[in-house]
Amino acid sequence: MLELYPASRTELRQVSPREVGAPAIGHFGFFRERFRDNLWRDAALWLEAQ
Repeated sequence: MLELYPASRTELRQVSPREVGAPAIGHFGFFRERFRDNLWRDAALWLEAQ
């Protein structure tokens, strides 16, 4: 997707399952409701700051 926006500013953040209190996150795990209060919140805060 980043290839479609070559002038965009990017930021990569790697999150370990341990950081969010989970045994695993998985490929689509970000979208699971159990990550609402950590992964979703952090992403929303980042988007709002942009």
